[in-house]
Amino acid sequence: MDQEEVHIAVGKNFKREKANILWAAANFPRATLVLVNVHWPSKWMPFMGGELLYKFADEKEKQMHRDKQTEATVRMLLQYKSLCDTREVKAHYITHDDILVGLVNLIKKLKIKRIVIGSRKMAKQEELRKCCQVWVVLNGKYMSTRYSLS
Repeated sequence: MDQEEVHIAVGKNFKREKANILWAAANFPRATLVLVNVHWPSKWMPFMGGELLYKFADEKEKQMHRDKQTEATVRMLLQYKSLCDTREVKAHYITHDDILVGLVNLIKKLKIKRIVIGSRKMAKQEELRKCCQVWVVLNGKYMSTRYSLS
């Protein structure tokens, strides 16, 4: 028998995401929590006290910047995982220029059936609703469930 998994879309806003993770942990006490994050890379990168358009940087600088961004994403996910240290928590992330497309790709890749999301606007997206059932939770408060269109 497969263990139930609850997927939670997380972003950079720790206060809001913390409330949503704790909501999911309280409402699904036996489920494995799976954090999913779509990293949207900036078109700009820090350079000599200012910013430089990413495409003009040399490969070494680009790689260093990518490594720093990846490290920051992993640190963020570890911080979220520490909220539920007694629970089994997994984390997945993907880098994509379009958050919606990246999230849909991650949902298809991980075969997600249900996801907790903290954005009403995102939950209304038809592409997302074609893939899975979406629970909308804002600041730790349940708002609605959007059922899969498939």
